[in-house]
Amino acid sequence: RLPGKHFKIINDRLKLSVLDYCIKRCKRTKVQNIILCTSNNKRDSIFKKYAKKNKIKIFRGSKKNVLKRYIDCAKKFNLTDIIRITGDCPLVDRNIINNLLKIYKKNNYDYVGNVTPPTFPDGLDVEIINLLSLKKSYLENKSNENKEHVTLHIRKSNKYKKYNLNYHKKDLSKIKWSVDTEKDLKLIKKIVATFHPKIHFDWKDIYKLRKFN
Repeated sequence: RLPGKHFKIINDRLKLSVLDYCIKRCKRTKVQNIILCTSNNKRDSIFKKYAKKNKIKIFRGSKKNVLKRYIDCAKKFNLTDIIRITGDCPLVDRNIINNLLKIYKKNNYDYVGNVTPPTFPDGLDVEIINLLSLKKSYLENKSNENKEHVTLHIRKSNKYKKYNLNYHKKDLSKIKWSVDTEKDLKLIKKIVATFHPKIHFDWKDIYKLRKFN
């Protein structure tokens, strides 16, 4: 594991971190609110400073019960729907987000995503869930596993109206573009340097280069 991975610089010339890229790329989507949802653990106070500096909303809640943290965050900001993207995914793709958002709104789903099963490269994960379904899943399954993994029960249960976006050409889920290790960080830095000064490049453009797969 890579301590402080969210704040590791991946663009040396622009001094932008993993989290900077994630947020900047999310801002190019049709998403209205971007909220940093982190824990109230002392170690995560760094996110509070980051949010203030970058004028981003922040919510801090339970460290272990991540599901409750999401529910409490949604209540605080009067949200009915949540788009879940983890901050260690600097290459999250606007087209995937917008596509899922369109499907979600049009068909009145409880949950849409691209993770069950995953077919896109790891690091492009997106989930959209309505708050009512999150609350319902919390009442139905209070296991530690469900509390930690937020959407696990919804993904496993057949009580919810769901949709999974697949990359139809082939399964690319073994490709890793999220940041967990020093090796991951080096790869992301190479990708970012290749596309510099562009920040909003598409995932398919990275994939076409082959050397990053």
